Amino acid sequence: MRKIAIVSAVTAMLMMAGCTDKSPSGITVSDAVVRQNAAADGPAAGYMTLTGGGQDMVLVSISSPVAQRTEMHDVIRVDGVTEMKEIRSLQIPAGKVVAFRPGGKHIMLWTLNPRVQQSGEVALVLTFANGEEVVTKAKLEAPAAAADAGHNAHMQH
Repeated sequence: MRKIAIVSAVTAMLMMAGCTDKSPSGITVSDAVVRQNAAADGPAAGYMTLTGGGQDMVLVSISSPVAQRTEMHDVIRVDGVTEMKEIRSLQIPAGKVVAFRPGGKHIMLWTLNPRVQQSGEVALVLTFANGEEVVTKAKLEAPAAAADAGHNAHMQH
């Protein structure tokens, strides 16, 4: 009996590790994580991979029921200076991959509910221009290592 419980738990963890959520239009969300900020009052950063479905779509917002505020941002270079710019909408081309990664596109989440520490997950709601929504869960990660600390410090507008 104990062996079955262990196998079931491992199977569930493996399924969650590669968790992919799919919208009715075929957009998939995978590898979603939210990394806490080393500064207690700083925003967390969210990353994921979106893969377009059968038609072009426009992502207009990402929200979370466990954050007071969320925004999509991109890190860009202007005249040799790295800046962060808010993204108001983002084209997701049919069949193409759009990555939210450190040093590029990312989600900023301010004032996470402390209960996310217990669950280890952050719910994210992606809303598209056509009204479609995709709900996914991101794995909550500890603050970034020292090598990435500069990005977290930069995120404190």
